[in-house]
Amino acid sequence: MRRGKPLNWGTGMLTVNCENCGESFLVSDDTVGQEMTCPACAKTIVVEAAAEEEELGPRAEVAWEYSILSDLGRMGHVDEKKLNRLGHEGWELVNVFRESAEAHTCFYFKRRI
Repeated sequence: MRRGKPLNWGTGMLTVNCENCGESFLVSDDTVGQEMTCPACAKTIVVEAAAEEEELGPRAEVAWEYSILSDLGRMGHVDEKKLNRLGHEGWELVNVFRESAEAHTCFYFKRRI
């Protein structure tokens, strides 16, 4: 069985790809070298460690621009036209937060720069 790249470095979990059926699943990194049963096809597989260069491959550089808006509507209603305009400009809504009933609702956006 081939082992994929770690899901998140330092988490102790690995993504494994079964050579028999192609299914991917997570296993603990302490199972390297052990036999296990694929949960999809029930065939026996051996968890193998990946080569060092697979784990330490280059990461793509991504830069983001952020915007926080609190005036997208009146009386707690969101203006759909404003949201659509922001979407056409490349902004993606990632969070909405309102501290209390009296506070403004804050809309958090991001887009690639």
